[in-house]
Amino acid sequence: MGNENDILSHQELFQKKRTFMFDIECYPNFFLASFMCYETGKTISFESSPSSEINLVDLDWILNNFLIVGFNSRNYDIPMLFAARSGLYTNELKTLSDELILEDFHISKAEKKWKFKIGYCNHVDIQEVAPGVMIGLKHYAGRMHLEKLQDLPFDPNSQLTQDQAIEIRNYCKNDLEVTAHLYSRLEQSIKLREQLGLDYELDLRSKSDAQIAESVLKNEIESRKGKKISRPKKDRTAILKYKVPDYIKPKTESLKSIVELVKKAEFKLDEGGRPKMPDAIRKAKIQIGQSIYNMGIGGLHSTEKKQCFTSDEQYVLVDRDVASYYPQIILNQKLHPYHIGKEFLNVYQSIVDKRLQAKATPGKIAKSTADSLKITINGAFGKLGSEYSCLYAPQLLLQVTLTGQLSLLLLIEMIESRGISVVSANTDGIVVKCPRNREGEFKDEVLFWEQNTGFTTEETIYRSIYSRDVNNYIAIGEQGDFKAKGSYVCDLSMKNKDRESLMKNPEFTICNEAVMLFLRDGTSIEKTIRTCQDIRKFVAVRKVNGGAIKNGKYLGKVVRWYIQEGEFGMIEYAKNGNKVPNSDGGCPVMNFGNFPNDINYEWYHERCFGILKDLGYGRKIETQLGLF
Repeated sequence: MGNENDILSHQELFQKKRTFMFDIECYPNFFLASFMCYETGKTISFESSPSSEINLVDLDWILNNFLIVGFNSRNYDIPMLFAARSGLYTNELKTLSDELILEDFHISKAEKKWKFKIGYCNHVDIQEVAPGVMIGLKHYAGRMHLEKLQDLPFDPNSQLTQDQAIEIRNYCKNDLEVTAHLYSRLEQSIKLREQLGLDYELDLRSKSDAQIAESVLKNEIESRKGKKISRPKKDRTAILKYKVPDYIKPKTESLKSIVELVKKAEFKLDEGGRPKMPDAIRKAKIQIGQSIYNMGIGGLHSTEKKQCFTSDEQYVLVDRDVASYYPQIILNQKLHPYHIGKEFLNVYQSIVDKRLQAKATPGKIAKSTADSLKITINGAFGKLGSEYSCLYAPQLLLQVTLTGQLSLLLLIEMIESRGISVVSANTDGIVVKCPRNREGEFKDEVLFWEQNTGFTTEETIYRSIYSRDVNNYIAIGEQGDFKAKGSYVCDLSMKNKDRESLMKNPEFTICNEAVMLFLRDGTSIEKTIRTCQDIRKFVAVRKVNGGAIKNGKYLGKVVRWYIQEGEFGMIEYAKNGNKVPNSDGGCPVMNFGNFPNDINYEWYHERCFGILKDLGYGRKIETQLGLF
């Protein structure tokens, strides 16, 4: 695999403590377990084939002495590794591989059938740590703008030739490099998990935020109760009712009617065991002032389209978000899963108190503790709607989400009663267009609401906000900083690029940046686009089920392209010939090289015009932009 300088020698393996990325490839006549040293980039491989056997001494040294890091490795690579170590033949390993991937074999079932046992090793699986649901390693490679996007080059059921085995080694090396890049993006998240794990004597390094919350709370509750807690019995026929908090006392008929509707409603469970919003509530249009709001299990949202507002001498745009909204609802209303009891609240409150204490303490260690505890506090809510969790509590989930929405509607009603306009609302916050001579009244209403409900809010002042809708907008802060949501997220708006860039497919982000700079500084759209020499900002990345093709050539299941001048063809789904969205004129760029000289700048320019119109930028755009 590669040249000799890329290979970790036998002597180097024993020199110092290291971290290894690892990955496995399996064919009927070829098994490869490859490890790449995170510190040096050098690799060491273990192969089983007609011409080679696994060096068990070196493999055991790695497993017994170093941290190994994989992607989806807990469910696949680890059992495959220990099965190979036990002496299974390559054809047997291929059968096991298919069982784990295609038949979703439970690991204990695989161990029993193939008579091997997974032993201890210092191992982290970064799949759950990374943000996103059902995102594969190649997909993350595209989101990270890595140089090479590559699918498995040969059918996994084929008998490999020696030349093909060389290609598989190179393919595996690329996967190891992707894993290393992803690990580097997640190092801070993993360190927070290590810190939390030390505090609670748990290994949390391979868990998502919600899984961490479940593990910590379960461990602490069981310790206090002195007995195990388990998942509650499922009852898909259950009918849930919502209890309206005493402080929800609306003044307007519009809000009174919706509160009464929610109070009388019966909530059923969907196929996943989560509460369903009755149509009467879901379809209700709640008008307060000039704005209309909708309710849903996911949260409250306003219904604005294509609107923009700017702070000026008369008005100021104020964003007020409720701090730790859902956790505070749980604590304020003393809510707990029925099958666990009040011990849940005691443990949850202790974690919140511990975080607040750490947050108030200076120093890096205290900050790390506060940040790690925040994962548990916020992550717990994610398990309330999971019927596979010991924290599963659909009644609690319903109580929290509806309380959040009605409380926010109450705040909106109070502010609008002063003649102050709420221009946007979403889940845990509102944006207000407040006359500057009435800021005192606005703050009085917010303070009264905080005192009445037990919540606290955090304030942000905007120079301007431009919204396609409530979930897609660009806001410019008082100091000229950007906040973006949905389609408009880009480098300029990310506060934590390492993590945020993993959460969304990039899609021609140079256009978002050009629009942002134009809106803030008046910078010419044409100038921003034509002076950029970073191809990563011109591409779109998309997962294509079944793979994508262009002009009959197969590209892969994750495809990347830019818009090429003079090109009119599209990228297609291999399985049905349908167009991959926004790929007309697309030039596949699966491997990055020199900056192309055939970019269709006019297409990107026109896309910016479309974004500005969608954002409600109402002036005559063509005469305002200017050309470079």
